Amino acid sequence: MPSQTGDSPADFHRLSLFLARRTGDADYSQVLAMDAFRWAQSQTQDVPFGALLAASARPAAAAIRERDNEVAQQASIAGIIASLRPMEREVLRLVYWDHLSMGELADYLGCSMTRAGALLEKAYRHADRRARRLGYALAGSTDETA
Repeated sequence: MPSQTGDSPADFHRLSLFLARRTGDADYSQVLAMDAFRWAQSQTQDVPFGALLAASARPAAAAIRERDNEVAQQASIAGIIASLRPMEREVLRLVYWDHLSMGELADYLGCSMTRAGALLEKAYRHADRRARRLGYALAGSTDETA
């Protein structure tokens, strides 16, 4: 029988890192991860990793918003990402920092993989547009003025 999400030390580590990057507090992230794993183990069906991420991110939302507001004031790539809409910011973080697959992203967002891909493309375009205004060029971007 395959192990349920929440049984794996690798999943716990991945979830803790996900939360620590967002909250800026490693101790708080481990508490949130333990709570999410307890919730996953209480479920009667297997919990996809994307759903585990979503369940753990809800309690951390206030800390995440506070940290994002501080970073958004910086004229840097991190500031550009932090200045995006919350959904766009989250989609970029999940794909590029947390290395979620499109299936995991769709599970996390509660939508189809097609919709998740469209949200990712929109977020990337907005980030690229803001980066260009500050003189940065994101990898893989095309010059719209050419």
